[in-house]
Amino acid sequence: MLSQADVPVSSLWDLELLGIRDPIEQNSREETEKLRAFLQIYLHEKDRDFVRFLWYDNEGNIRTYRHARVVVGVTSSPFLLMAVINYHLSKESIKERYSEEFLKKLQESFYVDNWVTSVQNNAELEIFVKSATNVMKEGMFDLRGWESSAISASSESTRSPVLGLIWDKTLDTLEIDTESLEFDEKKR
Repeated sequence: MLSQADVPVSSLWDLELLGIRDPIEQNSREETEKLRAFLQIYLHEKDRDFVRFLWYDNEGNIRTYRHARVVVGVTSSPFLLMAVINYHLSKESIKERYSEEFLKKLQESFYVDNWVTSVQNNAELEIFVKSATNVMKEGMFDLRGWESSAISASSESTRSPVLGLIWDKTLDTLEIDTESLEFDEKKR
């Protein structure tokens, strides 16, 4: 464990020296997009006292800072993201322009930053993608990376990761990725 005496104050800004890496840099593209969703949510001024942290200034004095946005990795982060999405979808200006059925389907289909639902055909899919993208864009959320079981000639793969599972778009089934499971015979 490092102490202030072990590291010159000027080096405290070198987070990698302290074993802290930028989560944006160390994650895959999908994980990075998930992190960006949380960074869109500002905290109300009065709530910032609950996410304080300590830092040394250039003179070695301890300073207290407060986060202005939702902190990635805090237990409540997914809840806060969903609360913001639900708030956005319940605004009168949104309700006036989109059907109650559409908003309910959209609201009930989110899981953290993934959205999973079913539609009857490609025409309904196109309408839903356009409407969902537009309504969420109004709340500064960028929906992208859409996939469907309607396989086109340009599709690279018929299998996609979804919520920790593998979605076989040809069979329209979900599978467990058994290759990612580790089994330790000693812990049996």
